[in-house]
Formats: sequence, structure tokens, C-alpha cells
Amino acid sequence: MCGRCAMTVDQACLEKIAGTKRWRENAGAGRVKPKYNASPYDSQHFMPVIVGEDDGGTALAGMRWGMCPSYAKDERNFRKFTFNAKAETLTESPMWRRCLGRNRRCICVLQGIYEWGSEKRPQFIQSGTDVTPFAVPPASARPAAPEPSRHVHEWGAPGHLAATQECVLCGAAVVCEKRMRSCRGCGAHGCLKCSRAAVQEAHGGGRGSARGPRELTDLTREDSLVDVDASESDAARRSGAKRSREATEAAEILAGLDPDNEWVKANRGRPFPLLAAGLYDRWWGWPDGADPATGTRHPLESVTILTMDPAEGTQIAAIHDRMPVLLTDAASAWAWLHGGSAEDGDAGAPPVAALVAELMEKARRVSLHIYEANPKVGSTSFESPDCVLSAAELRRKTFERNLGRFFTKSPKRPKQSAAAPRDEVVLD
Repeated sequence: MCGRCAMTVDQACLEKIAGTKRWRENAGAGRVKPKYNASPYDSQHFMPVIVGEDDGGTALAGMRWGMCPSYAKDERNFRKFTFNAKAETLTESPMWRRCLGRNRRCICVLQGIYEWGSEKRPQFIQSGTDVTPFAVPPASARPAAPEPSRHVHEWGAPGHLAATQECVLCGAAVVCEKRMRSCRGCGAHGCLKCSRAAVQEAHGGGRGSARGPRELTDLTREDSLVDVDASESDAARRSGAKRSREATEAAEILAGLDPDNEWVKANRGRPFPLLAAGLYDRWWGWPDGADPATGTRHPLESVTILTMDPAEGTQIAAIHDRMPVLLTDAASAWAWLHGGSAEDGDAGAPPVAALVAELMEKARRVSLHIYEANPKVGSTSFESPDCVLSAAELRRKTFERNLGRFFTKSPKRPKQSAAAPRDEVVLD
């Protein structure tokens, strides 16, 4: 379930992703404001979304998070459990099935989402630093599907493997189970010598050591925090993992971003946003036909975010049992806005159920950056840029605000030049 998010994407970045500066006139006009701790059914802060228009282009719109169906007599009756929709059962629910047409699909643009794991600590999830930014193309410019990337083995620590295995890198058969590592992604086996060299090449480790800085996109796996030899004890591995976690947690998320990149500049130095598949509907049931908040006679457009079951072993699976259906490239974004069909055989387009299944499979391979966030985001009334700070950065900032200010050297004041001597006044 996705029930809390950060909607702080800069307007320049929104328009760059959508490929247009056109905004739809609706009840959400003027309500797309930065919100670090956004929750559903907020009538003052609407979610920025990208929609497809009848002319084949795209447009931006502000929509309330939490769908109100068009047939509702009172929108207050639908303020529960309509901010997420299960992607696996879209065609089974009458409420969601009626919104599967191309004119009711949208893309929700989020800077990140919050999830609480089993330890009840908020985790902030946003795009990894190695995600390739992209713009949503119009209906007339269907992009080619990206070529599948070459699989890079993620070697874990030496474990209890079969007695005899063949190394996928050098082909040697290794008998000792403690001299082999297994890939976390594909399960292939590699001898200790080859896997150590691969880790050194990937992380830039020194000679004779397979250790290196942990990638920012893999923050949820305890065994991937540090790569240890089989001779090290469990206690040493746990202490090394803890030190590596604290060091990585204290690092700034923007460290891996290029400040000169046009996408980074457009989003004021923040990573590329998360683009989630969504459905929306229009409700015209305002009293007297006008929105009481603005007095305008535009419909209330409200949106729901599609969620899915993350596969076992993915980054979010260690935190929560649901994740948004994220659109990872321009081809996925085009397919969701302009492709697929709610009915089989519509102009040769595949049914939307097959499209959603394909998007779910690609979303499970997305690169994410996950870290522990400010615990105060549990309260919907807390709103501050500190919401997205990492726990280590928050502790440092809190210390400097309180006790740390007594240990911080104050800036030296510039020495004042000696005053010029005054002219002597001679009195008669």
C-alpha cells in the first residue's frame, strides 16, 4: 500500500517530463504545491499527474489523491481505501474496470514514497542515481522498446552451496563449498577468485580486498552491506555491516548526481522522480455545481495509484508487501497512456490486463534508493523539508541545533582597523 509520499517535483521538471507546458483546467488548478508529507484526500495539495489528451498529446493536471467515482452522490462517502488499486485485480473490480480506457489512465509524478517496515521505521523510497531520465512521448511518437541490459552478477558472501559447482566466469569446477559465492539476482555460482575480482572491478576496491563502497541502490539487504571472506566470524560481519550502513546512511543522496545534468537542474538538484501508473475519474456533484473551495465550475478529478506485489528478493519486498507500478522508461509510459485496450481486439491493441502484467514485470527490476527517514513523518500534520532527511543526517542536524551549538566555533570577526587620530582642538 502506498499511503504517504513526497510531492516536491519542481514545475520545470514536471513540464520537461510531460513534454508540454499545457495544464488542464479543472478543480485542481492552482493546488499543485510542494508537499513533503502528502497523504490521501488532502483538499489543499493536489497530486501532479500526466494525462493523454484527445488530440494525441499530453497535458499536466492537478488531481486529488483518492478517487471519487463519477457516480458518487457525495464525495465524502469515498474517502477510504480508494487511493490505491490492486493491479492484479483491476479487471475484476467494477470500480476500477470502468476506468481502464485510455481517457482514464494517467501517470502520477512523485519525488518519493514512504513505507514502514516490520520495525515501524519510515523508509523513504526514490529513484536510484543510475536511473536514466526520460520524457513521456505523445501518441504519435511511439518509442522503441529498450534493449534488455546485460545482467551484472551481484555476488554475496560465501555460503553453504552444493559440494561441486561450476564457476560461470572461468568454468572451473570447485569442490569446497566455502570457496564459492552465489549471485543474488540469477542464482549462478562463481569461485572465490573470480567473484572477488568482479567485486573489485565494480567497486574500485584495493588489491587483496573485495570490499568497496556499497551501491546506493541496494540499501535493504543486510548481506550486501559488506563483502567478507569465509574466514571472518559472524560477529565481525555484523559489525562491518553496521559500520557500512552508518557510513552509507550518512552520505548525501545527491552525491551520485551530476550537478550539470539538465534533468538534475530542472528538479533543483533532486533525483529523477518516480512515475507511477494511475487511474482517475471526474465527479460533477458539487453543491450548486461549483467547487466550494474555489468557486469554480470545474469537475473534481481524483486519482488512485496502482500497486502490485513485489517479487521476493526485490528491494521493497524487505520493507513492505506492496509497491507502486512504476514506469521505468519512455516505452512503458507511452504504453500506459496510449496503448492497450479495455476491450480485446480494439484496433489490434492487446488487452489492458496483459499490458499491466508487462508493466509489473518491468517495475520489479527498477533501481531504487531506500533509506531511513525522519520518524516524524508518521504524523500527517508534520510538514518540513526535514521529512526526507536520512536518519543520520537528521541526528547531525538535531545535534547542531541543540547541544552542538556550544561546540561549534563561531566565525571570527574581522579585525577593526585602528581609528584615525582626531585633530586636536586648541582653545583660546
